[in-house]
Amino acid sequence: MDRGLMMKLIPPIRIDEYVEIPKHLFPYNEEWLECELVHMLEGSGYFVALEPNIPILREKYLYYEFSGIMKIRRHTVPLKPDILLPHQRIIIEVENFYKIPVTDLFKHAYDYERSTGLMAFVATWKSRELKRHLNERYGEWRIGDRLILVDPLTGELEASDLFYEVLKYGGPEPECDIQIEYPTKGSPTHHRRIQYELFIWQLTKVNRWLSLEIPISRGGKVYAPDKMVLDRRDGFIEWSPTGWWSYALDQMPADAQVDLTSMDGNIIRGYEVKTTKELSRLDDNKSISNRLFRELGVMRISKLFNEIFLCVPILDIGKVVAEVFEEWRSPIGVIALVRPYEFEMCRHPEYMADIRYDKLKIILRWFT
Repeated sequence: MDRGLMMKLIPPIRIDEYVEIPKHLFPYNEEWLECELVHMLEGSGYFVALEPNIPILREKYLYYEFSGIMKIRRHTVPLKPDILLPHQRIIIEVENFYKIPVTDLFKHAYDYERSTGLMAFVATWKSRELKRHLNERYGEWRIGDRLILVDPLTGELEASDLFYEVLKYGGPEPECDIQIEYPTKGSPTHHRRIQYELFIWQLTKVNRWLSLEIPISRGGKVYAPDKMVLDRRDGFIEWSPTGWWSYALDQMPADAQVDLTSMDGNIIRGYEVKTTKELSRLDDNKSISNRLFRELGVMRISKLFNEIFLCVPILDIGKVVAEVFEEWRSPIGVIALVRPYEFEMCRHPEYMADIRYDKLKIILRWFT
């Protein structure tokens, strides 16, 4: 392994013994890790395609029992891996570390490699449970060869020699040409790209905690763990409740997912991102669909945020929406993307002091 290629990202939280944070600032999900991995790779000089679209032609066999005829139906399937390094011919699929069973982490990456011929890896936060499976196999893969574990304390990447070799020299050429469509910097039509650039814009600010895609309910319930325990060597060793994500979806569905949450001092801000396609439902009378901005309403009545913002991808749109919100006397602020990684305030939000939230306790233990 070339040690010069060893990488680390900025960990989301500094933990000495334990820390308590608002549950909706929970950063240890796949969305936070995906954005920070892209940030790290771009900072290292790699060209990164964030959530590209790769159209793949697939065949489906249809059997007509009455006639006994077998037909082949060809159709195009859009594959959307999380991260693509086109020059290195590498796909990195980011997954939540708490998925059960562990083999579920590899389904997407395995399919992407078989479908495109590009070498695929899975990145996730390091946990003791995952480290127990490194020598097991998924299809023809050895799990340890394809797994990138990110230390939640230090941000260091623990990956196989195979990953660093492919990162340095590039993966094998695909057997056939593939088409890749990806958003450029500042793209107004790609939700994750705007969200990522908002994340980086916020990340540059001092003493700011961030989270992405946190599910919440109208009543202020946050679908994130109550307690997590970290080990200096093995990463996450305990968390409760276990399987909180499936509980949120199966038992009590979330009313909204907050695109980005930030905490600066004691002020908690929530951001809802809209693309030009989503905002195209604005008509000439400046009326706005209630369904389009349902998430903003949920964020407001949940009483989890001191300030709430709508983030739009074009300054002129931001000014129009700001006028509409002014007529409505809405408490929602508006910011707009003016150039890659830079946003401008179009309307200041109303400060809401009466908020309430539960806390997540993260405990650090020495080697256990």
